[in-house]
Amino acid sequence: MNRPLPFQVRQAPSPRGRALTAEQVVDEIFSGTVTVRWVKRYFRPGRDKIGHRTVIWWEVPAKAWRDTHKLETA
Repeated sequence: MNRPLPFQVRQAPSPRGRALTAEQVVDEIFSGTVTVRWVKRYFRPGRDKIGHRTVIWWEVPAKAWRDTHKLETA
């Protein structure tokens, strides 16, 4: 018999890297150039709300955003 499956087979999600806290984003992504408050308010790439007040940032999207938005210094 060649019946269709009762569910859809999805592709595996792309790797997102480690889950980082706001403090880790400041230290590892921005090397301390921004504050924890700024990360929590304005930095959205890789952000994922996993609880009522718990927010994490995924490492790969955050680093990709940083790499494409590097500011040139004189």
